[in-house]
Amino acid sequence: MPTIIGRDQQNIRTIFLLNLLLGWTIIGWFFALHLALKVSFADREAIASHRLGRHRNNSLS
Repeated sequence: MPTIIGRDQQNIRTIFLLNLLLGWTIIGWFFALHLALKVSFADREAIASHRLGRHRNNSLS
């Protein structure tokens, strides 16, 4: 499941190997899931700039 969720992540190989080797443990599975759901720094910047742009457009109206 973490590998499928994180298929668009840059660290998909890490998620896959962690899920394969330690996915049978609850901690390993949750850590792989955490990595799969984690938003990358570049994505965070894109989201922030999008929100800032929307906020500027609303204040100009």
